Amino acid sequence: MKAKNVIVLVIRLALVVLFILVAFLSVRWVVGNAYDFGYRIFTEKSMDEGEGKDVVVLIRENMSEQDLAELMVDKGLAKSKWVFLVQYKLTGMKEIKSGTYTLNTAMTTHDIAVTLAGEGEEETETEEEDG
Repeated sequence: MKAKNVIVLVIRLALVVLFILVAFLSVRWVVGNAYDFGYRIFTEKSMDEGEGKDVVVLIRENMSEQDLAELMVDKGLAKSKWVFLVQYKLTGMKEIKSGTYTLNTAMTTHDIAVTLAGEGEEETETEEEDG
């Protein structure tokens, strides 16, 4: 009888230790991924350094921000849909204007948001001829 109680106690102790270990590793994994996600939101740069390459994207009318994030990942303008989505929301841009845009892989999420909102349109200079 005594040996049976010892075996049950050892099994219970092993299960408790296993449960604590699994709980600790799970919490560590969640906290590590949450930190990594938050860090990437505030430090992630453009896809390419330097000049980058031009990418033509078609923004449909009434395109959702999630669809936009998926498009940016598909076109190679963002690494992560979720990081892009949070960064886009943090820019404060509410409107996405439909149309065809030439974006660059060296653009940050903020640059892309400003361009798609129509706030980053550059003025074209015209040369005046001397008469």
